[in-house]
Amino acid sequence: MDSEPFAPDGRLLRFLQSVAEGGAGDAVDGVGAAEAGLVRPGPDGAPVLTEAGRASLAAAAIPAIYRRHAAVFDRLRVRTLFERAWLEQFLALVPPGGAVLDLGCGMGEPMARFLAEAGRRVTGVDASPALLALARERMPAGEWIAADMRDLDLRLRFEGILAWDSFFHLSRADQRAMFPVFARHAAPGAALMFTSGPAAGEAIGSFEGEALFHASLDPTDYRERMGKEGFEVVAHRAEDAECGGRTVWLARRSDQAASAG
Repeated sequence: MDSEPFAPDGRLLRFLQSVAEGGAGDAVDGVGAAEAGLVRPGPDGAPVLTEAGRASLAAAAIPAIYRRHAAVFDRLRVRTLFERAWLEQFLALVPPGGAVLDLGCGMGEPMARFLAEAGRRVTGVDASPALLALARERMPAGEWIAADMRDLDLRLRFEGILAWDSFFHLSRADQRAMFPVFARHAAPGAALMFTSGPAAGEAIGSFEGEALFHASLDPTDYRERMGKEGFEVVAHRAEDAECGGRTVWLARRSDQAASAG
């Protein structure tokens, strides 16, 4: 199991990129990166990326990929709503008129649209301004926010939180650090639903010829992280054949945990 969360900031990511390109980078940044386990000395003493360092760089590249290829993603995204059965379970935990936070909402279709048409008030967050522009155009009643989910603090509470096919693009360290983010946006009894991998590990897919990073924690780790923040797992299925092979988690936060938080 990995160590506790460490999410490199912009300066450290620039240092890692320099190392990846064969440079030495700033010595002070190098010390910080080494202490975080992101680099190690190479045969000649120069820093080289560790597996964690490579993963951090790959995960950091995801928002830019969706910014560059927003139109293609919009065209290719399936609208048949094979996710309907899980969305209906999620909606059963969110009262009519309840507020839903959709993290990594993209252009809001088909997920956010389904939720809105079911009478929930949707706030979408995404790092791609081009995808958000499509969401605003098509669903002007929604609230669409350009932001990075990892450091999100809207100072609002929601009856439902969704991170479908977005959360799994984060590094494992960033995923662990997300559970307090979920918690501070969760109203008493809030539903939380996200997709992950079936087991701990990393995988690289491809979109428009660019490497697309995915990561997952061990299922036990997810349960522990949710439990620590007061979320109880309601339903879970690994590689659900009826949902495109997705591994899905649905949890609910206790009233007591939300009140204490």
